Amino acid sequence: MATYMTLGKLEVELLSSPTAFDTRSAANYSEHALIGRKSGLQFTGHSPDDIAVSLRLHSILGDPAARIQQLTDIKNATEVFALVMASGEYKGTFVLKTVDVTQTQTNGAGALISADVSCTLAEHIGDPAKPNPPGVSSASVKINTSSAPVLPVPIAPTSFFTSVQNAITIAGKVGEAASKVNDIVATAANGDVLAAVGVAGAYAPQLTEMAQQLPVESFADLSEIKNIGVDSGNVARNLVAARDSLNQGATLLQNASTLSGLSSAALPVQSALVAAQSAGPALARLDAYAQIGSRLSGVTP
Repeated sequence: MATYMTLGKLEVELLSSPTAFDTRSAANYSEHALIGRKSGLQFTGHSPDDIAVSLRLHSILGDPAARIQQLTDIKNATEVFALVMASGEYKGTFVLKTVDVTQTQTNGAGALISADVSCTLAEHIGDPAKPNPPGVSSASVKINTSSAPVLPVPIAPTSFFTSVQNAITIAGKVGEAASKVNDIVATAANGDVLAAVGVAGAYAPQLTEMAQQLPVESFADLSEIKNIGVDSGNVARNLVAARDSLNQGATLLQNASTLSGLSSAALPVQSALVAAQSAGPALARLDAYAQIGSRLSGVTP
């Protein structure tokens, strides 16, 4: 199943994704009483964001009790974790404050079958002298905290060719598999259910092996490199413009002997500032990527 979001090392998969995801952001104001007038307000800062997440767990998708225990362990350990959506959006670092569990179904022995879980996350800003890096919000960039982040290494042409050929081969086998499964279903529909079940059980491992042979990681890594390349290209274009403008400004300043000449030199320097500011968002994403690291590169905390 596809990952919906990650709470540090804990992944929330698509079918168990939140049934509710509520964010609360607040600004704080100090109230000052005034005689004969309404009280005055003075802004004192922002409160940490609070996120309320509701999850629906079911034994079909995994052991609900084990997942609840994982959440409880994170809470009890007062662990600070990165909240990252599968889209690549980095929400920041949070702590898990509360875990509320409502059992919705058990078996006859009391074992948990399904449950609704409500969690409260609180933003953790860390050391004010070392603020958390900015979030990565460009599509497909998945990140996680890391003490030694690395950038993905571009795949060699020969390896890329091999991955493409493997994908083509396995894609052809998937078509054959679909036809085979349809034949099994047809056998059962014609009344020979026992034979169909026997063939299905024998064929299932081949589907699992086929799924494992798909070169998913190779293409996922290339997708990630593409996003890094787009930001890098953006930065490169703006830095080239800033460099050229600074050189132009330096030449004009060097040769200026009047107010008009000095004023002329200020214009390209201002253009350099605009170019540098334009590179800012892409630089922030690349900086965060370099500091935090990439989940798809196999980097772990």
